[in-house]
Amino acid sequence: MGKKVSAFRAKRSCEQAINLWGKKSVKPADFWDFDVSDKKNRLSITPTNFYILRSKERIFLPQGVCVYCRAIDETIGEMRIHYAGFVHPFFGFKKERDAEKGTPLIFEVRGHDVSVVLNDNETLAKLTFYRMSEDCEQEGLSDYCDQILKLSKFFEDFPEN
Repeated sequence: MGKKVSAFRAKRSCEQAINLWGKKSVKPADFWDFDVSDKKNRLSITPTNFYILRSKERIFLPQGVCVYCRAIDETIGEMRIHYAGFVHPFFGFKKERDAEKGTPLIFEVRGHDVSVVLNDNETLAKLTFYRMSEDCEQEGLSDYCDQILKLSKFFEDFPEN
């Protein structure tokens, strides 16, 4: 049985370039390691490393609501947290993967000079909800509606074990 991934951590050096016009053929293990939280659900963020994390909470937005997501503090101690910023209407709506309602947010985190430990339920971002002037159409839902902790489309799926 495979381990439950808590975060993807970029490898320090990569010899290979990613062909952005090719097929999904890049092996993720050439560029990424995965980290698993400890027995107390803590994750260590180490200096100068780059991580991809997901929120524990899931979001499900109706047609007339969007969200602006901002790091609770862009530099919490010795790490930098980033989210693209905008969550569109119907985010978390089209669920094909599981029976759970909603979708987690994905964060980029970079460690600075000192190791930091992220605890379970630690707040990383503040969400501001906005009512839009008009409701959106459901057509054209993006792939982000059903996102999980995964790498971009240029990578093969990460092996389960």
